[in-house]
Amino acid sequence: MFLLLALAGCATLPTDFERTPSQAVEPTGDTKLGQLFAPRVAAHGGDLSGIHSLRYGTDALAARIGLANAAQRTLDAQYYIWSGDLTGRSVLAALMRAADRGVRVRLLLDDLSEYGYDRALKTFALHPNVQVRMFNPFAERGFLGIQFLTQFSRLNRRMHNKAFVADNQAAIVGGRNIADEYFEAKPEHDYRDFDVLTVGPVVREVSRSFDAYWNSKFAIPVAVLEGEGEPPTRADLRELRERLAAHVRKARRSEYAEAVQGGEFVEEAKSGELSMLWAEAYVVSDAPSKFGTDPEDPSGHLGPQLRSIVEGLDQELFIISPYFVPGESGVELFRKLEQQGVDVRILTNSLASIDSPSFAGYVRYRVPLLRAGVELYELKPSARLPEERKRGGPLGSKGPSGGSLHAKVFIFDRKETFVGSMNLDPRSLRLNSELGVIVESREFAGEVLSTVENQLATGAYRLDLEYAPIMHQPPPRPTMAWDDVDRPKLVWETVSEQGKKKRFETDPETSWWRRFLNGVLSIFVPEGQL
Repeated sequence: MFLLLALAGCATLPTDFERTPSQAVEPTGDTKLGQLFAPRVAAHGGDLSGIHSLRYGTDALAARIGLANAAQRTLDAQYYIWSGDLTGRSVLAALMRAADRGVRVRLLLDDLSEYGYDRALKTFALHPNVQVRMFNPFAERGFLGIQFLTQFSRLNRRMHNKAFVADNQAAIVGGRNIADEYFEAKPEHDYRDFDVLTVGPVVREVSRSFDAYWNSKFAIPVAVLEGEGEPPTRADLRELRERLAAHVRKARRSEYAEAVQGGEFVEEAKSGELSMLWAEAYVVSDAPSKFGTDPEDPSGHLGPQLRSIVEGLDQELFIISPYFVPGESGVELFRKLEQQGVDVRILTNSLASIDSPSFAGYVRYRVPLLRAGVELYELKPSARLPEERKRGGPLGSKGPSGGSLHAKVFIFDRKETFVGSMNLDPRSLRLNSELGVIVESREFAGEVLSTVENQLATGAYRLDLEYAPIMHQPPPRPTMAWDDVDRPKLVWETVSEQGKKKRFETDPETSWWRRFLNGVLSIFVPEGQL
């Protein structure tokens, strides 16, 4: 057993294979998507991009499947997670149908979350119009844990990008992976996420980023990775196609499918007049070379690109980051901004809503952030936008359910907005790769900010500091002297949906045991890995 584990730990990636480079096709107006969007792009001078917000999970799923169904030349999909659940199989079925029509499909997945799906992905890659590559993969498929220990410095760095591009005419970028919890299909746990559907010049930039990762040395064809059992055959491909088709037929009869088909996106798309906000937009991303350099080397990193914008702000910075570990340098940056008159507001998860150990790293910065003048908000697990409460909460549920914030949105001076995959934590900044778009539009920033602000009062807890009065002794004095010294106590304030103010002195909606465990984690978890 020791020998087997040692061999697994020393496993190396295959090198004797052909990795044929490929690039995104030049967008043309003769495809369905070209005929739909090219005239609108031209009508805005050709240099502005169209932006359509995807706030609801059902609309975000409909948009991906709709683009796959409309594509005639290429589909490129790049994701950190692609699950084999209801939504994962539905989008994969759409890719299969596209490939059967002759569309070239390129699927690039991070390898960490795809363990167990090797055979399905290898089978899918047998399609003559499909290519599947795994980014920074494990060499030995049966001993992931051992490899992670022995090759930690390599395997600890993951591709966190999310992009979906059809015919190089339309692209979806944002925070959503492909799994039920991102599309309102998992009532017991619903992610609060955000994507944008883009058309116009910015789409070509998304495609160039995809090509850079696709053609990098870290992207390995799934077919050359060793696995258990016999290699899949064409018969397996036919069976996979039949299983996916059967899944779609069954899913169409569900309440969830009715909600997807009846969403705002589908209604607008059917009319042929999908609402678009037109603005200058550009892509910001980590270069794939980040995986081959020291984590402390910022060259080619996304973080410095955003920091240069932050350092030039005049009025306001609004950060939405589900996993938030600013570090001492981040706290100092926010303190300087506040001293310069820039209002800094941050929305992140509460202990009750988060599903990541990163909260253990975040808690040590709550008091320093508040002292620096930052407004700090933590999302309630049952938070819902007003229009979502009218819809009855997540699909399939009878009422509010557990949810987590997962959107990654930064708003700069109410005139520029970043939407993408990057959290403000050491892992996103130093280790993983990230992708996003920046939209230069006061209207877009105002719309996003208005949506969030409508939720803050009842959907989040506002944190504050309460200082304990200290009596100076000696000498005794006839009146007490009070001094706000370093004995602050965190308090959480919110307003119920009935308009009643509430105040908490411990993390709301959590048990003492969960608070205790988080306290233990905050001592032992290395911040640089969060």
